[in-house]
Amino acid sequence: MSWLPNIFGKTQTNPTQTPQKIEAPESSSLGKSKPSTFDSEPPSFQTGPSQPKTPKSHPFSFMFSKNQNPHTYTVKTELGSVEDYPPNKVQEKLPHHMTPMQDVSKPVHDGDTTTIPMLGTVKHLVHDDGSITNQTTPDHLLHDGMVNRSVTQENGKTVVVTHGSGTGPLPRTNNFFANSLWGGVDQGLKQDLDQSMGRKPPTTGFEPWESFI
Repeated sequence: MSWLPNIFGKTQTNPTQTPQKIEAPESSSLGKSKPSTFDSEPPSFQTGPSQPKTPKSHPFSFMFSKNQNPHTYTVKTELGSVEDYPPNKVQEKLPHHMTPMQDVSKPVHDGDTTTIPMLGTVKHLVHDDGSITNQTTPDHLLHDGMVNRSVTQENGKTVVVTHGSGTGPLPRTNNFFANSLWGGVDQGLKQDLDQSMGRKPPTTGFEPWESFI
């Protein structure tokens, strides 16, 4: 009884018989198509364009509400006289000191991104005037925010100016730690300059914050 259909709808053939192809009936449309066999390759289906991925947010961002009122801060660090710290030399070193915990051997370039431990990623934008902006990405804890760093002269002194602004969380904490955070980064910049110019860094009583890591 091997020729009877089984309960799964498949036909079992006698081992001595040669299987035959089963042809589908002709189409009932006006333009009748040629019979096709079930063993032909199935039609291929093309999917539409993939949807853009939603940027990932910081894993702890849900704990903080977004600040609706923009907050700003400005930190100015005086490096020394323009003779001891020529602005053009400082400008050359600025890309090496753009974020906390940056590897100073790897300067940033326009369009680069840097991931800051515990905070998230920033994108670097280099402007025609030589200043550089760190723009937060959605995975940064303090998104949406930016920090611009530039070199200028004031009263015969070379000054690094750091200006931050944004609408991200923790605005008061952000502003409170701005001086110590960027002041430490600037001390690292100053020591880097002293070393590159063959000078021994003066003793200031203040260690760059990187030295505590």
